[in-house]
Amino acid sequence: MISCEPRYFGMAKRFRLNVYLKVVKVYFDYAVCFSILLLLCCSCQKELYFDTVAIVQATLVKNARGECTPVSFKGTYNVGSSLTDSNRVSINIHLPNAGNVKIHSDTVNGYFFSYAGVLTDTGIVSVQLRGYGKPIKAGVDVFVVRLGTSECTTPITVGDPSFPASYSLSGSGSRCMSDSVYGVYTTATLTDTSNRIAVQLNVVKPGSYTIRTDTVNGYSFSGKGILPNKGIQTVFLQASGTPLQVGTNTFRVKADSSFCSLTVNVLFPQAVTSADLFPLTFKSNWNYTGNVFPVATARSITDSLVVDSNLYKKMHEALTPGPAQDFLFRKQGDNYYEYGNAEKYTSTITFNPPVMGNILFLKENMQAENHWYSDLYIGHATFGQDVNLQYHFTCHEADVSVVIDGKAFVHVYKVSLVPQLAAVRLPPGDTHEKFVFWYAKGIGLIYSTFSSFKIDNWVVY
Repeated sequence: MISCEPRYFGMAKRFRLNVYLKVVKVYFDYAVCFSILLLLCCSCQKELYFDTVAIVQATLVKNARGECTPVSFKGTYNVGSSLTDSNRVSINIHLPNAGNVKIHSDTVNGYFFSYAGVLTDTGIVSVQLRGYGKPIKAGVDVFVVRLGTSECTTPITVGDPSFPASYSLSGSGSRCMSDSVYGVYTTATLTDTSNRIAVQLNVVKPGSYTIRTDTVNGYSFSGKGILPNKGIQTVFLQASGTPLQVGTNTFRVKADSSFCSLTVNVLFPQAVTSADLFPLTFKSNWNYTGNVFPVATARSITDSLVVDSNLYKKMHEALTPGPAQDFLFRKQGDNYYEYGNAEKYTSTITFNPPVMGNILFLKENMQAENHWYSDLYIGHATFGQDVNLQYHFTCHEADVSVVIDGKAFVHVYKVSLVPQLAAVRLPPGDTHEKFVFWYAKGIGLIYSTFSSFKIDNWVVY
């Protein structure tokens, strides 16, 4: 007799094994599907993230004092009054490419300003920050505005209409206090924080004040704040608007119940045909007069020359009286270089044998307080020691206006050069020499303490 039990047992075991494998396969299929879906979701999520506009590395436009410039204000700021959508501060930023921009101030005296959004324009862009909160007390509040790691400051005056001051203008009925006009005024150029006037007040009762002028030729002056003490005090009125025409404008200043007048001269900015800070076009020429000595300097671009595979423009300089010499300059991207003797800008050493240098002396798109260093030049000095030499450059003022001999220049940049020197293997230190150069966009060098001259006339092709 043959038993069937083992065979049945084996068939049952195989049946259970098949069922188990099918269940495992089902779970495996579900796991694979879930993994694919998860991968697709992650991929979609990642794709959606990269489709958004990234936050860009923009910077705030400011002057050498770290003040936001130009800046303008909208709305009224009074104690106890909540800020609304009409309370805004307009500032300029330098935006290298389109993207998300977040700007905010600190909170001062119970209120602050902020902006967040996508900007599509590039270059110098004006942005309005909206105000939030409620001023607590009257006075001048100084805000620090931040855009990433870039910072600038701007003051806002809060008034208190319930405690008005009593005062009168010095020089009422005639001329305001003399030498009271600050800044350069040129046609079609928006006024900024450098454009202001000072008026002298005789304060009888301390309190809040508001002073303004009439609008003349497209611009005006105004100011408000707190007069804390009795007696003679000087206050500043900020300009707003854009001068329209050349000429002398007479403004009537109204303060409380008194009046005085002052005049502002509006000049025509020098015309330019180039966007470069240091034009190097062939046949362009510049004539300068001495600041101290009666020496005339004539410069012109006369030729090109290749040095170490770099193409330089040759600038010929003739002094009257004096010798003639040639300089080599080139522009690469936003940078300007001069090729020549490395010790050119210092009187403290002379290299023997000569050391030639490629000096980065100027940059486009600078902002106030930008600074950089030249290469490090190593050589044997005539006094018998091996030394290191480099130059430290600083942009002190950016995109400002200046007047030289009655000529108004806009988009001007002030750059200083400080030589630094040390024995080899020691860090260079200042030689206590400092030279200042003014460059006007589209014109070039207009003033130099190194050459001790100022611009007289020029032609840029």
